[in-house]
Amino acid sequence: DLTIYELQHIKTKAKILLYETDDDNKVFNICFKTPVENDKGTPHILEHSVLCGSRKYDIKDPFVELAKSSMNTFLNAMTFPDKTCYPVASTNLKDFENLMDVYLDAVFFPNIYKNKKIFMQEGWHYEIDDENSKLALNGVVLNEMRGAFSDPQEILESSILKTLYAGTNYMYEYGGEPSSIKDLSYEEFLNFHRKYYSPTNSVISLYGDLDFNKELKYIDEEYLSKFEFDKNNVVDINSYLFEDYVKEVDKKLDVKIYDRYFNQSKKDENICSYNFKLPKEKESLKMVVLSILDYILFVEEGSIIKDKIINKKIAESVSTITEFGLTRGFYSVVLYNMDLDKISLFLDLIKKEINKIIEEGIEIDKLKAGINTIYFSYIDNDTNYPKGLKYILSNLNSYIYDGEIDTFLKYKKEFDYISSVDLNDKNNIFYKTLRETFLDNDEKNFVRVLPKADYFEKILDLENKKLISIKESLTPDSLNKMIKETKELKEYQNKLDEEEAIKSLPKLSIADIEKNKKIIDYEVLDNIIYTKAKINDLVYIGVNFQIDVKTDLEKYMVAVLSQLLTKVDTKNYDYKKLNEEIDKNTGLFSPTIVAYGNKNIFKFTIKTLASNIDKTYDILYEVLFNSIFDYNRVKTILSDVKISSNMSIVSSGHITALNRAMMNFNNEAECIEKMSLSGISFNMFINDIVNNYDEYKETFIEVLYKVYKSFISGRDVLFNVCMSEDYIESFKNSTKEFINRIGDIKKEEKTYDDFITLDKYKRTTNSEAFFINSDVNFVARAGVFEKEKYSGILLLIRTIMNYEYLWKNIRVLGGAYGMSMKVDRNGNMGFTTFRDPNLKNSDKVFLGISEYIKNINIDKRTIENYKIGTIANIDNPVSNLIRSERNFDYYLENKTNEYVNQIRRDIIESKLSDIKEMAKIVDDVISKNEICSLVGLRSREEAKEYYKNVKDLTSDEYKSV
Repeated sequence: DLTIYELQHIKTKAKILLYETDDDNKVFNICFKTPVENDKGTPHILEHSVLCGSRKYDIKDPFVELAKSSMNTFLNAMTFPDKTCYPVASTNLKDFENLMDVYLDAVFFPNIYKNKKIFMQEGWHYEIDDENSKLALNGVVLNEMRGAFSDPQEILESSILKTLYAGTNYMYEYGGEPSSIKDLSYEEFLNFHRKYYSPTNSVISLYGDLDFNKELKYIDEEYLSKFEFDKNNVVDINSYLFEDYVKEVDKKLDVKIYDRYFNQSKKDENICSYNFKLPKEKESLKMVVLSILDYILFVEEGSIIKDKIINKKIAESVSTITEFGLTRGFYSVVLYNMDLDKISLFLDLIKKEINKIIEEGIEIDKLKAGINTIYFSYIDNDTNYPKGLKYILSNLNSYIYDGEIDTFLKYKKEFDYISSVDLNDKNNIFYKTLRETFLDNDEKNFVRVLPKADYFEKILDLENKKLISIKESLTPDSLNKMIKETKELKEYQNKLDEEEAIKSLPKLSIADIEKNKKIIDYEVLDNIIYTKAKINDLVYIGVNFQIDVKTDLEKYMVAVLSQLLTKVDTKNYDYKKLNEEIDKNTGLFSPTIVAYGNKNIFKFTIKTLASNIDKTYDILYEVLFNSIFDYNRVKTILSDVKISSNMSIVSSGHITALNRAMMNFNNEAECIEKMSLSGISFNMFINDIVNNYDEYKETFIEVLYKVYKSFISGRDVLFNVCMSEDYIESFKNSTKEFINRIGDIKKEEKTYDDFITLDKYKRTTNSEAFFINSDVNFVARAGVFEKEKYSGILLLIRTIMNYEYLWKNIRVLGGAYGMSMKVDRNGNMGFTTFRDPNLKNSDKVFLGISEYIKNINIDKRTIENYKIGTIANIDNPVSNLIRSERNFDYYLENKTNEYVNQIRRDIIESKLSDIKEMAKIVDDVISKNEICSLVGLRSREEAKEYYKNVKDLTSDEYKSV
């Protein structure tokens, strides 16, 4: 039910795409083609900077003001290798038009030309408080990229572009190399905006139930008509980005190897990738086919080539990257912890296996399973992300390269074609794509991201020496000028916007907000918590077993089970055939552990079709009660889990630090800390098991079986389901049969002794820090309060923290990339920072929160803005799967819509005095001094002084420092 119109603005030749549909979640996006010419991060810094004030909205941060007071369902900006996008979305028309206007004014008439301090704050600046202080570098994007380039996965993806596209603009780091960002001049920054931020170089997209004539008239009269067509602003990315270059080929391996490094003392931890350029023509059929081949060759459990790589001990784990969104995309096979002496063996294996597949054919059942899985991923549009934005961004991946406007939306047509293909024909589209991608492709290379001890330390030492040298070279006048600039920047950052300027920003009224809303919308059908939705024959199921895990060993072992189930053999299937059955019958079949308040649930989240319910339950029974834990297979899976956990610690360090700080008084945090990949306790446990597997394996497998037989019973299962009412009766019957089948299965109560020392994983002090391989920090402080005191006013305070106090002190003044406050109805509260150059100073900001709330002085209009932003966060549309999960959560806690609406009214009806009264609750939380940080290289000495217990997470022994 979507019609796309392609238009062109007559005067400027701006391109416009209109997506006409009845979706009330309206989306606007303006995209500029922004190819990069160096590693200085110009488009990334500009993406941040244009949102810091404009012609109409002359305040320091309209973006934050909008976040406070808008009912937006999406508000952000994004930098890509060759384009920059500014999308907003809202279900409220007035709000949508307000957001669109602010963004258009920001990109076309930003304040960057009259205020250099925006560039300094968001990009980079030298920082020095007085003549005795050290000279430092700071800036939001600088710190964001310091964090990004601490992550080996992000280093890999940057390196693929840098090497596979050598001789083109893609070889430059569009986000900015930390070492190069400081070389960007203010004038160069402004010239980039002059060159690329014109209507002539833009694509404007509008999506939803809109009066397009009205919106286009406004865009023309207010913005586009103010500009002329400028041929110098016509950017043809297809020709601009690709120049001739000499391919370098290693004669021995027929592929060039490129090396990049990251800081790591463990020599075996590396990431390598074999990379192939894809054809320039963006043919949607070939993209769909490559996605299917990718799945069956390298992604699914038991995939054709992945298993051989692991069995030959070439690498511990395998994943892939498929990138269609460039002028020419690429496909990468990624190897984790590769045996670097086996590169030649790996390259030969790829060539040999592809030739074998072409010669012998792909097993039809495996191919059908892959087709079903990828098809399901296309038809399943259940996401919290506005689907209109998904369509817009997908289409830009073709359209800005002069492709068709619907290249990425024609999947129905492509799957209709695939269903007509003779799968036994060795000349069909699958085999042609195999040859084209892997065998007849000369544009390929091999990238290695290798560990090097003290690598970052040496870079940091060079940076410090350079800064010392710069300071020493300054004349007294130059030094005083730099001190003055630092002072003036901080004064600018601390200065309040003029009241009249703030009032210029369009906003909703609190009168536009509903006081009552039906959030909880489930029915209880025996032990099924049913959420109704019009989703055709799609079915989203949660199968929930309440588990009673008391000891730490039980918790770790249940966590291991959540990683093993579906990936091991069972009584009736080997793991390859099991996964074929899963892929043929479902779109998602995922075991995990979830905490709802004080209840720990072992959950299977399943997406399937109504016609496949019975078969899905057969698979579930097989996994729950017939799994087999073979020594070698378990070791292979756990090695993969270890890698995933190690990566998760760094990529989501703020979550890791917060849950660690909360773990001793919060069941949900303890669940994540001990039973998920991002938990430090679980990370230590899984690293110890894998590193000492040969010593532990017999006892480990024995305990694993005991836990497996004892943790689930057929008597304590609940189902949450979201589906169309057309199929609910059939679902009830199938579920009843499944319950009868498992109903008599009882837990086997067994005891087991700890076979590994677990005490070293415990949080034994309220003040912890962990060294990680990063250039930045993640800081957290947490505590609890009486849950009876929970109120919507605390959610209002969260908005004030995230967009006022923490935003200003952590991000604007501190230069961290992110920060947030967490509070929930179970009495848990926490504060975090993300990719933060500071440590002690950020925690001092947390210590000042309750005093700030106690003395807060904001006018009625500002409070109203915060209220709107808080309600917007509550009302944000969620996917049907999340709706079902939320309903299940409310069911377990016996919460009603009256409870939810009381929270809502707390927000809407609150006064300034109500906010101030909450200072006591916040102060009680903060004064508990439950703190934890993940510490990067720059702050290690500071951490030793500030925290009671400091451990090195980069060593296998987790030594105290």
